[in-house]
Amino acid sequence: YQGAKHIFKETSAHQAAYDWLMEYEGMRNNPEQWFLEKGPSGQPGRYPLADHWLAKLGDTDPGTSDGLATASDDTTGSSCDATSENDGDILKTAKGWLGYFYYVQTHPSSDLGKDLKNPNKSGGTDCSGFVWLVLNKAGYKVPANMGWFTGTMASDATGPHHYLKAIDKKEAKAGDIVIVNQGEGSGNNGHTAILTEDWHGNQTRIIESGGTGKSINIAQFGTAFSSLLSGETTFARAIKAK
Repeated sequence: YQGAKHIFKETSAHQAAYDWLMEYEGMRNNPEQWFLEKGPSGQPGRYPLADHWLAKLGDTDPGTSDGLATASDDTTGSSCDATSENDGDILKTAKGWLGYFYYVQTHPSSDLGKDLKNPNKSGGTDCSGFVWLVLNKAGYKVPANMGWFTGTMASDATGPHHYLKAIDKKEAKAGDIVIVNQGEGSGNNGHTAILTEDWHGNQTRIIESGGTGKSINIAQFGTAFSSLLSGETTFARAIKAK
């Protein structure tokens, strides 16, 4: 236990789950029992479960009365999630896909299936594709056939507002979108995610595809966007479909 105490200071739920498994449970030589992505019967594995409880507990200490109350109420969101006009439907949809989808820069990946309002959760998507899937299912305006990437998302938010409208970071709340681009933002030069709480800098939690995990995960902005922090950041609010 003493040798594993450093894990409590880690900021990645996946890394903490992995290190706890290796250093405290002592399972380094038993990979057949790791079950990182899926359990032995196909149920969510350690990573999606870690994402689930991080989303539910947020920054609360599960040993306190507040933390225990949050953990026991399965209808309650994370204690650090703020409310906004976008919070309920967008975040509910996004969190429903925690631990699912693999990362691939294809729009849309054929293995998502034909019904993109109910995509195959074993299919692939990238960061902008995940935001598209969430907004599409939650009833917000999106371009046809996943026809955007981080560069065009930012351009639309600051320009014609077909799908997104740029907002000041002081207004950014849970359910809003953050986009960071270097140059045109294509490929690995851009990243986007959905805020799970009011914006308060690099420690703000986001939900994303890619970034810090192999599947849909919750992370801190500063960690997930670390390679792009010198780029241009745009905060945007989705436009509801009529």
